[in-house]
Order: sequence, then C-alpha cells, then structure tokens
Amino acid sequence: MIKKITYTIILCLLLTGCKKDLLHWQKVSEINSFTASRLNHIKFINDSVCIIGGGEKFSRAEVLRSVDRGYTWELDSFPVAGKGLYGLGTTNDGRIYLSGINGEVVYSLNYGKTWQIRQVNPSIYYVGISFPDKNKGLLISTNVQTDGSISVTDSNLNVLKSTAYPFGLNNIIMANTSIGYISGYGGVLKTIDEGQTWSYLTPVGNDNYTGMQVLNENEVWICGYGGSILHTSDGGVSWQRLRNGNDITLASYHLYDIVFKDNLNGWAVGENGKVIHTDDGGHHWMEYDHFTDNALLSIAICPNGDLLTCGENGALFRLSVN
Repeated sequence: MIKKITYTIILCLLLTGCKKDLLHWQKVSEINSFTASRLNHIKFINDSVCIIGGGEKFSRAEVLRSVDRGYTWELDSFPVAGKGLYGLGTTNDGRIYLSGINGEVVYSLNYGKTWQIRQVNPSIYYVGISFPDKNKGLLISTNVQTDGSISVTDSNLNVLKSTAYPFGLNNIIMANTSIGYISGYGGVLKTIDEGQTWSYLTPVGNDNYTGMQVLNENEVWICGYGGSILHTSDGGVSWQRLRNGNDITLASYHLYDIVFKDNLNGWAVGENGKVIHTDDGGHHWMEYDHFTDNALLSIAICPNGDLLTCGENGALFRLSVN
C-alpha cells in the first residue's frame, strides 16, 4: 500500500512538472542564410550590422553579414578558412573577430566590409574570443571538454601568455575593460584585471555551461547543455539555481545559449528548435510554439525587440515576440 501511494505521488509530480505554459509567436520568419552549414554564433555589432560565424567543423568556414538590422543576409567573401568558426568578439571601433578550429581567426577592421585571416596556434580549438580593449585579445579553447586554455594576445593576435585549465571552456564575455566571465564545463571563471588572471566561482557545477549573458559586471545568467540555468546578481559571490537540469519533474532541455534584455525578460534556445522564455528573472520558464527541428545554437535581440536565432543546417529565423 505504501509503495502504491509513493508511486502515485511521484506520478503526480511528474505530470505536474511536465505540464508546460505554451507561448505563441506573433510572427516567425525563416530567413535565407544561403548555406546548409552550422551557424554557431550571432551578434549585433551596432544597430544596423549583424554578423554570424559558422561552417563545417573540419571542412569550411562561413561568415554571414546583415547591414539592415538582421532582415536580409549575404555570405561574406573572406580569405579561405578551412575549419568552422565558433567564437565571435567585437570592439567598439568596428573590429570583428571570429575564432575556430586549428587556431584560425578571421577578422575585419571595418565592420565586416573586408576580411583577413590569421592562424594563431594550429593545434588549438578556439571556441571564444573577446577584446577588453583594442590593444588586447582573449582567446579561450576546449579539447573535448577535458581541458582548456585562456590566451592573452596583443592587437595583432600574437600570444603573450597562455594558461591551461583542467576542463573545457565554452564562452567568454567581458562586461567592461576590466571585468569578464568565462563559462565552461562545470564552472565559471571571472577576471577583474582585463583577463590577466582568472578566479573560479563556486558553487556552479553539475552541468556543461554552454551559454552566458552578462548584463553588467554583477548580473550574469548561464545555461547548460543539461538544462540548468543559474544567475548571480553580485558578481559571482553567490549563485541562484533557477532551473535544475537534473530535476526529473521538469521537462528535459539541452540548452546552448541564453540572452536577457533586462533583469526580468530573457530567452534560451537549444536542441530540436527549443525556445523558452522568462518574464520574472528566470524563476519560471515557458515554452514557445515549435517551429523547427534544427538545434538552435545562438540567439540575439534585434534593435526593435525581435529575436534572431541560428543553428544547424543553416537555420536562421527572425521571431516577433511583441
């Protein structure tokens, strides 16, 4: 009898947890990306120019550019990079850097009008790149999530210092010239000295943190492949687990990226076209209508409040939420 009651309680919890709020898009527009390759990272450079980096992991690179706030796109011409591009970093003066396999960095000094290529280290898989200022670059790497590295470069991408870590690193975002964060396998790193040194923030384990949003130097959200979502409002001194990916009463998500437009409203994207939304700072997440089976790997907020998301097989969508 006790076993039967216990089973009934667990079943009720599972049914309650699987019950989802379903949100409806005002409009979903599929955009021609002119490629069937993976699109890994999307970012607005200013109110008009938006860049996407991607390609096939071991065979080709792709760079897409929009100059009309993400409505239409073209494949950019650039020196041939033989591998996929994963990291995307920018500076305030219009420089754009895309990093990838075999230590290749494709970069533009003029908002993506023309491109150049530099091989920084042929044995490194650079998945993230950032520039605290125009004179210093930061490159992060991963090796099948078992180890990673942070490299400090000068403005010409010459490596000045490299530090190894015993876990893979996935994403780097600088909140300002001094303070920045790196999300990785089981943890988050923070710098307060322009990337010269990094400290490990705890406790943030039990997931591979693939996506990160740094709203300011203290406000950070991270999401994981296992479906966890965490938030700090004090610069990583303490973390609140807003969603536990290991909770069997919750829907199972594999998440890749997360974005917030303010302290309350945010979106996360993941496998099988999953898009979820919160309007209370991440305490409660709701699913949107399904519109693609492709994994969505990156998401950005357009100047008018629409969302742009991209992913596998050249998937590129503009989503109206207002």
